[in-house]
Amino acid sequence: RSRQCLCRRRLTHIPLRDGSPSVTQSTSLQRAAKGSVLNVAGAGVTAVANFLLALVMARLAPDDDAGLFFSAMSLFLVAVSVCQLGTNTGLVYFISGARSRGQGGSAGSYMRVAAVPVLAVSVVLAAVLFAFANPIADVLSPDREEQFAAFVRMAALFVPFASEWRPVAVGLGV
Repeated sequence: RSRQCLCRRRLTHIPLRDGSPSVTQSTSLQRAAKGSVLNVAGAGVTAVANFLLALVMARLAPDDDAGLFFSAMSLFLVAVSVCQLGTNTGLVYFISGARSRGQGGSAGSYMRVAAVPVLAVSVVLAAVLFAFANPIADVLSPDREEQFAAFVRMAALFVPFASEWRPVAVGLGV
């Protein structure tokens, strides 16, 4: 009643056109569903955390301080995006290709190769942000230069960590 096909090197039954159910379930489909649920949960936690941070900053900090903080965080997010060099997309492409060829064990080497340039660029950019925080603050917030520079320096310390996290998480399927 059902046809068989070779899918990802596993024998899987595909339902017939009449809608009869498949005999076996694909473990890769279960992994994809689990990964999707984790991604949705992570996005939900991130959205709630961002909302709570905005709420706390808006309620507890003066308007000027909250504006400076969010401006510095925007600069931080741009720096992190630049430092990732598109490795999250590259990792998805190369790791999924390796898995389809039956070379799933090479995912770790892909992640290590991708981490080196990201780490190098993120450390350099963090050092530049830290060293040039005052000139950056002079351009972006001339009225409150010292306070904005302090926020930029604080954010610069975390650029390498945030830049490395996303490509590694993508490579691990998180």
